[in-house]
Amino acid sequence: MLDRRDDWWGAATGFRDLPDVERVVNIPKTGHDRAAQLIVSGDVDMTGDLVSAPLMKSVVESADHVTSFSGDEAPHGNLDWWPNWLYMNHQTGTWDDVRLRRALNHYVNAQQLVDIAYLGANPVSRTPFPAFGSMGPYIEDSIPLADEHGVGVFDPAKGDALMQEMGYAKNSDGMWDKDGETVTASFHGLALFEAVGPIIAQQLRAVASMWSL
Repeated sequence: MLDRRDDWWGAATGFRDLPDVERVVNIPKTGHDRAAQLIVSGDVDMTGDLVSAPLMKSVVESADHVTSFSGDEAPHGNLDWWPNWLYMNHQTGTWDDVRLRRALNHYVNAQQLVDIAYLGANPVSRTPFPAFGSMGPYIEDSIPLADEHGVGVFDPAKGDALMQEMGYAKNSDGMWDKDGETVTASFHGLALFEAVGPIIAQQLRAVASMWSL
């Protein structure tokens, strides 16, 4: 809980008037569904990211007093400053070979992920930059490099070729196997990626048959 101080130095110097809000109360939401319930019922004035695009859409459309940075229009929020990425831990030894990382790149269908997790509202990024207007020239200059290395290109055949080049072969379970061992991985991320992680895992099972997840 934060209380306004009427002796705030900014007000005393005429720098800025006192805000109308006298007290800010933070209510632990415990989960995104709970946060949605609180804002729909009018028990809170503001909540953070609800993570689930269907949940956010439902909240905005079902409650006239609730809005988002984009109003009632998708993506029901604002463009974030950081694109989402899947990073590899190079210290484990598994991901030292760049071909394995590039195979993973070709096995992930980013557009399908966006269509399912975010109802198609999010752009697919092939560079490290957010799609702000001011970043346009940098993104444009980076695309040829992304094209050269196949960044963000969903192409399971290319992924298969890279796996075979490294000496992997499909075993009787349909998993990529080398010297009797399959490639395994554990995904770790923040709660805001809870809609994304299961989709990536299923893509790798269905398209690549690559993991024991």
